[in-house]
Amino acid sequence: MKTIFLVRHGKADEPWDYESDFERPLIRKGKLAVIELGKVLRKEALIPELIVASPALRTAQTARLLAEILGLDPDEICYEAGLYPGSLPHYRESILKWSAEANGVMLVGHNPILEQLAAGLSNYRISGLPTSGCAVFEWSELLLHEQCSLRFHYLK
Repeated sequence: MKTIFLVRHGKADEPWDYESDFERPLIRKGKLAVIELGKVLRKEALIPELIVASPALRTAQTARLLAEILGLDPDEICYEAGLYPGSLPHYRESILKWSAEANGVMLVGHNPILEQLAAGLSNYRISGLPTSGCAVFEWSELLLHEQCSLRFHYLK
């Protein structure tokens, strides 16, 4: 059984304070929400084997916080440049690539791509994926054109 965790980064600082969107850090509220998500995932025993993240500052910070809370080594996070800003085909390719290496992969990325990906993976429609939101899908074969089952979602 393969498991994919789709996680949207935590709430970031406003864009006008930075030269580029890529450099926006998490704000305190965003960090606290990511910590809460990590605690919920740990309580539910939903822990990935591998975390793959966009290299944008806010996604890197989200990934590191989650790794620490879930007992994973933050230095083993894989950063994939193509996830920022990314495209739906690239996110799908990333899932296929990393799922070949681990049964449980957490992808930390950006909207609107994550919402589009979540909508395409299952018949269950998630109404938006807020910052620090998470959807966990399972499937028995590594075929993303087939429907996956939604195992868990956190939309707080």
